[in-house]
Amino acid sequence: WRVFVVHGTGNNPRYPYKPAIPLTVFVNPVIEVIDPTPMHIVEGCLSVPGMRGEVSRAAAVRCTAFRPDGTKFVVRAEGHAAGTLQHELDHLDGKLFPDIAFAGRLMTSESFELHEKERFFAYANELRDRYPTAVAFEEVDDAGNGLAVDEVVLQAELTWTGSRFERGVEVVVGSDGRIARVSPKSARLGGVVRLQRKALVP
Repeated sequence: WRVFVVHGTGNNPRYPYKPAIPLTVFVNPVIEVIDPTPMHIVEGCLSVPGMRGEVSRAAAVRCTAFRPDGTKFVVRAEGHAAGTLQHELDHLDGKLFPDIAFAGRLMTSESFELHEKERFFAYANELRDRYPTAVAFEEVDDAGNGLAVDEVVLQAELTWTGSRFERGVEVVVGSDGRIARVSPKSARLGGVVRLQRKALVP
């Protein structure tokens, strides 16, 4: 099995330009580039502490994967979210950003802060504005074709509702990665991420 997990809060001080991405588990992911326009991203990684490197990432991708319960799904990602999925897939292929960085574009975190941060953050904010729809989830039909959905539903065994944990509650996340509503659990089939034996704090 090849697995990575993505969760973007939308307010990470280390990467303030990155959008919110719903907590998603990708099992055996396959990525297809749908817009090869290069983005020059100065990436960091907890696997390479104290370093940054400038790499090229495709501007938009479609990722087909399975959930832990075996159901298949597709997510289209653009901008920084597309870069994140490509970064995580590189991990599964045994690559880190120093392996693919442009020649002469590896740097320490201190050097980034002093010499690169202002320029790169301005460019990163431009990318965020250029690609406003970070992720869009799709379901697949029996033939494996993608069917677009506007929202993703997270269903956990327990969900924090502001004052206590409750059962029988689901969190609905819009295509912009923001929480749309918290409501009683429905019997829907599509667009659902089921977090078995997990507690969810939205």
